[in-house]
Amino acid sequence: MKNSLQFKVATFLFKHVPVLYKPLYYFFKNRQDADELNLLKQFIKPGSTVVDIGANIGFYAEYFSNWVGETGKVHCFEPDETNFSLLKKNTQNSENTIINKLAVSDKTGSITLYKSHRLNVDHRTYKPTQFDSTTELKCVSIDDYINNKFKVDFIKMDIQGAEYPALEGMKKTLKNNDIKLLSEFWPYGLKQAGSSKQQVYAFLTEQGFSVYKIDKTNLILIESKSELEVFSDDEEDYYNILATRSSI
Repeated sequence: MKNSLQFKVATFLFKHVPVLYKPLYYFFKNRQDADELNLLKQFIKPGSTVVDIGANIGFYAEYFSNWVGETGKVHCFEPDETNFSLLKKNTQNSENTIINKLAVSDKTGSITLYKSHRLNVDHRTYKPTQFDSTTELKCVSIDDYINNKFKVDFIKMDIQGAEYPALEGMKKTLKNNDIKLLSEFWPYGLKQAGSSKQQVYAFLTEQGFSVYKIDKTNLILIESKSELEVFSDDEEDYYNILATRSSI
């Protein structure tokens, strides 16, 4: 669950005191996402190839870069101009990190980005109830981007409810039997974007994945669509899921 007061403070810092935003944002993320980071470190090893969809300013990308080492690669996708400039700055010393100013969707072409009236972590590629402005930008499917040039070991995805089209655009990539996916799972946002928690779950299970709810240090297997009721549809409730074909 995202705290509205934290959102307001972060918005103020990002807009008015940017020099303080990164250290405070990273401090907050290190505390809030500690369990996810510990989980990710179990799966991302030296030599791994990681895809970071919705890289924002590079918090996760910096961890991934350290974990995969000199023999690994991190491919980041961030469409927003401001976020991308910060991502570029924050990863400039990471030779194993490739950054792409692109949105990720089910096809390659162009897409509308609706810029958040609140904060840089809440821009969307579908029309929300409130937004500041729009911009047309390039998008790519992961299958087109990879084009059989390399194998992906791990995908991290957080794109504010637009995950289903992105999944549709990575079907070939997901055929790698050992691949693992960590994704934000926001039922309210999925519905706003035109899909649903049931649709995302069905897609993943049809591809042969087991889907787990990440609950702090626990992984809870979701064995059927009926068990999706553990994920609230409230706008303020966000979750993370892990999809894997391997036993945990």
